[in-house]
Amino acid sequence: MISNLVVKQTYTGNGTARNWPIPFSYTDTSQIKVKLTVNGAETLVPSTDYTVDPVAQNVVYPKTADPIPATTKITLYRETAKTQATDLTNQGALYPETLEASFDKLTEIVQEQAEQISRAVKTQISSSASPDELMSELNTNVAAAISSAAEAANNQKAASSSAAAAIASQIAAAASATNAENAAATTATAVGTHNSDTDAHPDIRAALKKAGGVPIGTITARLSKKAEAGELALDTGALVSRATYPDLWAWVQSSGAPLISDADWQAQATAQTSVGAYSTGDGSTTFRLPRLLDYMRGGAAADVGTWQVDMFKSHTHDYDNMQGGGVANSVSDTTAAQTDATSQTGHITGSTGGTETRPKTIKVLYCVKAFDAETNPGLVDLTALANDVAGKVDKTTYAADFAQVLGTNGYKKLQGGLILQWGQATSNGTGVPNLSVTFPISFPNSCAVVTANANGNPNPGCFVEISSISKTAANMLVTTYNGSISSELVYWFAIGY
Repeated sequence: MISNLVVKQTYTGNGTARNWPIPFSYTDTSQIKVKLTVNGAETLVPSTDYTVDPVAQNVVYPKTADPIPATTKITLYRETAKTQATDLTNQGALYPETLEASFDKLTEIVQEQAEQISRAVKTQISSSASPDELMSELNTNVAAAISSAAEAANNQKAASSSAAAAIASQIAAAASATNAENAAATTATAVGTHNSDTDAHPDIRAALKKAGGVPIGTITARLSKKAEAGELALDTGALVSRATYPDLWAWVQSSGAPLISDADWQAQATAQTSVGAYSTGDGSTTFRLPRLLDYMRGGAAADVGTWQVDMFKSHTHDYDNMQGGGVANSVSDTTAAQTDATSQTGHITGSTGGTETRPKTIKVLYCVKAFDAETNPGLVDLTALANDVAGKVDKTTYAADFAQVLGTNGYKKLQGGLILQWGQATSNGTGVPNLSVTFPISFPNSCAVVTANANGNPNPGCFVEISSISKTAANMLVTTYNGSISSELVYWFAIGY
């Protein structure tokens, strides 16, 4: 039985650790492989250099050398041989443990291939381009984007230099009383007219503004349905890659922005509509954005990111006592309609209003500055590509396509739509057919084949005939060697899609 989807785990050295826990299942220690990563370069570790301890469920590395430092990562992963050693013979024994071992191996291979595919470059389903062509185009576009970014940086430096020179010239002109007239004329010719003697020219202000930029981590309210270039929307709490947004991740770690574990983030997201914190994601490759769907207010630095529920300030309402007299009041007073004119207390007014307390509102989309965007027209808009990737669902969304239940009666969904189902059932001693089996799940399209064998105890030499099959069930007739109807334990197996 394989109960999780994990096939690998990466750890960072600390100069002391030698034992590295194995968080995924395996059937043989030979499946466990180890790789080291130093400065982005991966190296496969020979199996003779590490030990797999199946009792402690960990890998011991290194055996005798110095422990790996913090600059080195170690990755444990499972690699299953693509072979089939199970041989089921006609009319032979069909043991559940044999089937389960084969299904486990298939599951391990499917999980490993799914993990490799998740790291592969994939073209759109409608694209005619091969992966090699796509990579070539991406490399070309990345090189062009880098060139464009370098050119933009040079232009910004030139603009800053020109603006600074113009301002210096303006100050010098104003300071020189004897050449004020000539300096003013020269300045007017060079940069145009001024709003005042002390204000810089609008072109200079524009150049200075262009030379600056919005800091990473700045949150902006947008009256639009999507984030601008260089921004990420904060309406879903998206899980994003640390490698794709290194500047934003570095800012989150260094700025004092609220940063919590992903488990705490998910707990807040379940209990409240907004989450005012980033999360550490999976702890190594991702982090999660805040989800801002409510009003925001200022507060002390220590309170940044904290949640406040909606409420009214404590207050009271005064009104005169009501008098009975046989007529019901307009409030929820069950004793108002009394014959005696007596004073009543504890009146409750009727409810009014909506589902929340709020001022007059226009909704906006909160966005965070994640990186400095550069777009090269005619090629690939890297900003749009990054924003598009950030909105994709996690691969765990498709876990149902590979669902399984492993037990006496169970099933396994395989890649491509094939479904295997199996189980046990006892036939009746009377009736034709005398055994009806309902599959654990319904085949979406068709059940292709069903096979079954009788246990032969207490009646050896029994035969099982498949009378009919459907997407949900199979009917069978179980008889002894002389043709009489028998009550037997039957093992069955079905394949469909």
